[in-house]
Amino acid sequence: MSFDTLYKQLCSSGQLKATTGETVIAPFAFVSVLAGAFLLANLVARIQLGDTAAVFNDWRINPWRSPVSEMKRCWKKRQYCECCDREEIQNVNLKLWAV
Repeated sequence: MSFDTLYKQLCSSGQLKATTGETVIAPFAFVSVLAGAFLLANLVARIQLGDTAAVFNDWRINPWRSPVSEMKRCWKKRQYCECCDREEIQNVNLKLWAV
C-alpha cells in the first residue's frame, strides 16, 4: 500500500468531532487542490519568465484568506540533514531535476 493511500484510508475511516460533539467535515481535498494550483501557477510563471531559480521554497498560505506575499521564505539546506546529505538522494535529485 502506498504512503498516501494509507493516510487517505485512515483519514476517511474516522470522523472528526468538534469540542461540542458535532461531526466536522475536513476540507483536506480542497486545500490539497489549492496547494497544487499554486504550485502549478508558480512553475508556469518561472518557466515563462525563464527564471527557474528558487526565489522561495516555503509559503504559508491560509486557504480562507488572500495570499500574503510577505509570508514567502527561502530556507537554506540544513548542513547535517539526514535526507539531503545522503549521496544517493543527491544523485537522484541531480538526475531528475539537475539540482
